[in-house]
Amino acid sequence: MKYKVGDKVKIKTWEVMKTEYGETQITSIYKHIKDENKVHFIPEMEDILNKRFTDRIVEIQIVDYEDSTFSCPVYRMQGINYGWKDYMIEGLVKEHIESEPIHSRFEILDIRD
Repeated sequence: MKYKVGDKVKIKTWEVMKTEYGETQITSIYKHIKDENKVHFIPEMEDILNKRFTDRIVEIQIVDYEDSTFSCPVYRMQGINYGWKDYMIEGLVKEHIESEPIHSRFEILDIRD
């Protein structure tokens, strides 16, 4: 597992994964990993990302090493009930530094008595 809890990551698009790994007959995408169950990227996962996370940036909430559904380690993302794998992730998203809000011009110029 490449990422840890609290990491903000960007999820690849369906088209990018389809190009990289191909599409199965049951309309899902997966990367075959030797000695590991297949974890599919399915249309419902793409729909959730498009509706709730339009920038495709999500936070890893759990790194589940003993997931009973897939019998292999998966990531659990904020509010999404699916297992995610490294191959689905484009990469880490660096935090943006928020600038301080500008107050009134009087505070900036400090001309008040």
